[in-house]
Amino acid sequence: MSYLFRELDGRRLFVVRPHWFNDQSFCEVGWHGVLTGAFPKVVTQAMVTGGADHGQKEEEFLEEAEEAEDFGRDVINQTEGVVESAEFFEEVAFNDFYFTGKIDVLHSYPDRLEVFDRKKTFLPQFGMGARRQAWAYCVMLRQQYQPTKKLFWGIMETKSSEVFEKEEFLPRHEQEMLDTCRRMQDLVLGKREPEPPAFPNKCLKCKHAAVCGKKLCD
Repeated sequence: MSYLFRELDGRRLFVVRPHWFNDQSFCEVGWHGVLTGAFPKVVTQAMVTGGADHGQKEEEFLEEAEEAEDFGRDVINQTEGVVESAEFFEEVAFNDFYFTGKIDVLHSYPDRLEVFDRKKTFLPQFGMGARRQAWAYCVMLRQQYQPTKKLFWGIMETKSSEVFEKEEFLPRHEQEMLDTCRRMQDLVLGKREPEPPAFPNKCLKCKHAAVCGKKLCD
């Protein structure tokens, strides 16, 4: 599983893709199984639809980026009105990890930056994966551009852009996200065993139920 690590300046960094937080939060056993090859990767219609939506927004982002010498920094540092961008790709080494992925939505205001993870549905009581994903985006943006503006994170509905949650990004958010990264790394290295979800209903909906030996439902 060498692809899960990146050598950089003599250090071996665990690669973290922010969308993993959502999968790991839903079911750690399923996330670990797919990542290590123990479970087959299953493509659902929702994934196909979501991928097409992301692809369209990425095309729009690339068209805008071609017109600017340093598109990312221009967006971050703008001082008038609001600039909106989607599918903002970044790769950043931070702490013991190498974060790589696309920020779903970025709003740049004169006094603040707002980073959003887009979700089709969002239930606050089951939303820690989406929150950690947004927190990882915040770290990636901060480490890449060192903005002087305040940084906010949020969860946004995919189609309507309704904002489910939005808060200022704080050190405690970063710490919790990094703690989860360390847990993921330990799981990949075999230092921990993946835990099944606390709610059996998740197993009923899981696309890996047919091959999972730890499911909580029959």
